[in-house]
Amino acid sequence: MDYIFIEKSKGDIKVGYVKDENLTEFYLEKERTKSLIGNVYRGRVLDIIEGMNSAFIDIGEEKNAYLSFSDSIPIGEIYNRRTGKISDFLKQGSDILVQVTRDSYDEKGAKVTRHIELPGKHIIFNPKSNRINVSRRIKNKAKRNRLEELGKKIIIDDYGMIIRTAAEEVEEWIIEEEYNNLYNIYEKLKRELNFIPCPKLIYRDLKDWEEIIRDRKLNRIIVNDRKIYENILEIEDQYELEIKDKIQFNKEFSLDYNLNLSKQLKRGLSREVYLKSGASIVIDEVEALTVIDVNTKSYTGKSNLEKTILETNIEAAKEISKQIRLRNIGGIIIIDFIRMANENDIEKLINKFKDHIEEDPIQTDIAGMTRLGLLELTRKKTRPTLGEIFDKS
Repeated sequence: MDYIFIEKSKGDIKVGYVKDENLTEFYLEKERTKSLIGNVYRGRVLDIIEGMNSAFIDIGEEKNAYLSFSDSIPIGEIYNRRTGKISDFLKQGSDILVQVTRDSYDEKGAKVTRHIELPGKHIIFNPKSNRINVSRRIKNKAKRNRLEELGKKIIIDDYGMIIRTAAEEVEEWIIEEEYNNLYNIYEKLKRELNFIPCPKLIYRDLKDWEEIIRDRKLNRIIVNDRKIYENILEIEDQYELEIKDKIQFNKEFSLDYNLNLSKQLKRGLSREVYLKSGASIVIDEVEALTVIDVNTKSYTGKSNLEKTILETNIEAAKEISKQIRLRNIGGIIIIDFIRMANENDIEKLINKFKDHIEEDPIQTDIAGMTRLGLLELTRKKTRPTLGEIFDKS
């Protein structure tokens, strides 16, 4: 059974996505530090830093936003200009449209891009490309081809799209209607550049819990705040969802009173996580990367050593994929599994890990195993990790 809980307490909002009784994702939106990801601003170029080939943009928030060279290239030039100076495209004091791709953390401001994308339930409107990309999770070749052909038929002005997994079984007119709606929103945003004042928020993306409600197949939605409850009903009308019968308004709900979920959250904040077999994984997060080490601890297995190591690594791979998603770990991740000599066992482990990591909605790319037996992967970094959120609480 899949459900989410939304708990508002003292102005802060706790959101948990629970899948088969496992706390799979957790978000904490503090009243003073709300997420800006996906929001579009009319921003002003404050400083161009030639040495870093980047710029700082005033978007009207407490900290100025950071714009890199690659994110500053106008759409018309994006495939022609891989190198150059950011000053070729920006002038100090000019107004530009930017979208937040990463929230601010520590002393760093939000990261922004000029390449605006608009996510819908079935597609992501992607005007920086004229390509039709289909979700990797749609495996059926005939379905992929059908969706690609549909995309080619409905695109306007060479504005491409990413077709999401949710589109696999829906009727074509639904996808076309959603594309047209997002196209109209994008055209309206472009026209906003000609108005004042600046800086100004001109498009607010959905909150985490709003996205989950729109995109996931949920059995229940538990909420303890009347205003949020009413907002959910608005989402139902906006996206033509059937969720009214699934919403449970319970003003007494609190994560603190749910021992199972509280225990799982505590587990997601621990440096060492113990597995059922007696083995453990140790997770060390630093600014540059995250290192995860697998230890056999007291687990010695019931048969030969090679089988014991493979069983431990496979068990650890499942838990690691859960912890990466729950903790929202991003950037470079290095996993030090217990060393295996058998190539078939290594391949089996990597395939098992891929199966688990594919369930994660955040883009994750597995680079492979190094000569030292370390598995390398990268996961898109957007919001602060679970640990960073609670460190600031």
